[in-house]
Amino acid sequence: MLKVFIQQRVQNFVVITYDFIKNHMPFSDGEFVKVYIYLKFLLQNKVETIEINKIAQDLNLLESDVIKALEFWSERRLIKLTKDADGNITIDFLDEKLEFEKIENTPTPPVYTTEDLSRFYETDEKFRGLLEFAQKQYCRTFNKNDIDVLLEIYDWLKLPIEVIYLLINYVTINKNNKNLKYLEQMAIKWKELNIDSIEKAEEYIRSQEDTSRIKRLVLQNLGIYHRAPTKVEDEIMNVWINDWKMPEEVIMYALTLTKNVNNPTVNYVNGIIKRWYEAGLRSLESIKKFELENAQKREKNKKQSSSKKALYEERDPSTYTALEELYKKALRGNRDDDDDE
Repeated sequence: MLKVFIQQRVQNFVVITYDFIKNHMPFSDGEFVKVYIYLKFLLQNKVETIEINKIAQDLNLLESDVIKALEFWSERRLIKLTKDADGNITIDFLDEKLEFEKIENTPTPPVYTTEDLSRFYETDEKFRGLLEFAQKQYCRTFNKNDIDVLLEIYDWLKLPIEVIYLLINYVTINKNNKNLKYLEQMAIKWKELNIDSIEKAEEYIRSQEDTSRIKRLVLQNLGIYHRAPTKVEDEIMNVWINDWKMPEEVIMYALTLTKNVNNPTVNYVNGIIKRWYEAGLRSLESIKKFELENAQKREKNKKQSSSKKALYEERDPSTYTALEELYKKALRGNRDDDDDE
């Protein structure tokens, strides 16, 4: 029987997801990005085994830097690391499954008929009260699509009724958003976060308000008073607060280091905070010590450089021009001729 053999070829491109480019790459160290793209290349070319030192050599990195990169992407939940008894690492790319899982595993809400809506309104006193409250908060009479959203939150997501009341208040008052789709998105988020009590909901709101306050302070310290953060600025600050867990006092200290910079930006501040994060620093005390030591090193290097320069200029005859040297030699030659005569 005839067989067909498929010749394996190395791909001359690497597929990188939009999510990685938009939501991870801008806030990650360049060396870590190199490692991630290299691992993607290995995956897409079906390379099953490679040694850490080989990766380090190919990317001109230290082995320790490769390990740090793997741990970083594991923390960002893009890969899963599993170690065996000998310390060998198995890498599972979680983002490869992301889009498929979203399509396959995301449940869809039921479709409510007009009869369903009527039945809930007539027989469920809690839902009837919730609808009346929501219409009052949104300052309008709900149409069928609006009621569908509310019923979806109440009947399908099954958030506790008191949590839904608080959610509506939070969205319409704190967020000043009267779009029902936004309410639906927030309800799904609260369900995913397992916010199923007043206490959890209030804790979430406090955390979000605190985050918003810090973001406003950052913009104000950068001289920005009349606009909200851009999407990119918002994402950068979310990384500081939620991913890197930087305390507010550390973020405020970073802003003090921009005082002598013309038109500093959130991205500029990100460079400062990112340096501390990569150095494993979180407390204000350790960061101030780190900055002081760096400043002392810079001052020492500056003095040494100035001393070397002064010594060089004092001893080096090249500080004179070639023309001056020729002129001096000519003068000496003329004197010698006069003496001979």
